[in-house]
Amino acid sequence: MVQHNHHFAVLIVAGILVAGSFGFLSTFMLSAIQPAYAKANLAITFAPFKPGIGEEINFGAKGYDIDGISRITVFVDGQPVSKCAYPVPKGPATDNKNKVCTYKIKYPAGSVHTFYATMLDLRGNQINEPPTGVKIFNVKDNVKPIIDYDVGPLGATITQTVSITIDVTDETRLFSASIFVDGKEVKKCSSNYKTISCKYDSKYSKGEHKYYITARDLAGNIGRVPEKGTKSFTIA
Repeated sequence: MVQHNHHFAVLIVAGILVAGSFGFLSTFMLSAIQPAYAKANLAITFAPFKPGIGEEINFGAKGYDIDGISRITVFVDGQPVSKCAYPVPKGPATDNKNKVCTYKIKYPAGSVHTFYATMLDLRGNQINEPPTGVKIFNVKDNVKPIIDYDVGPLGATITQTVSITIDVTDETRLFSASIFVDGKEVKKCSSNYKTISCKYDSKYSKGEHKYYITARDLAGNIGRVPEKGTKSFTIA
């Protein structure tokens, strides 16, 4: 009788014990460990990426849930602005696993806002996007201040005072307004509000005098009267 000595080794692969001999290592088909399949996911987007005042913003919350979706809700500034509920499917042809909830809005002023979305499946499980906190978007202030003005009296003489009066409004907040006469800034008024009232009184020499007015808001938009060049008044 021939005696055979067998030597065994233990190989640990990814937490699995594999036994075999030095002479003949047993062959095993090892399957790769796959990541867990995503049971549900939710994404929320908005467009355009950099919206301006008065521009329509479109939100879309797109969800997938293997158990079926019951409801998707879009929140803006902490408030539920769009609630999309989906009835329980009555047959295999009804797709409740993929749903989209939308919302549209326009803003009259430059501002910063928050948004997020939630999704509830047919088993009562809920996920949020983002998972914690909120997302932020900014509505760009791209609107120039509006300038109303008055110059008088018309046909003034060298002994009379001419008044240049301006009233400026902005949809957000203003920074300053200036009056220029004969190429020089003669009056500047500042404000941190939506309106500025400013007045400049002076007597002038005989002849034509040129003027223009500017106003700037906190976002850097500049209004001007006239848009180009100058206006004028004549002293008799």
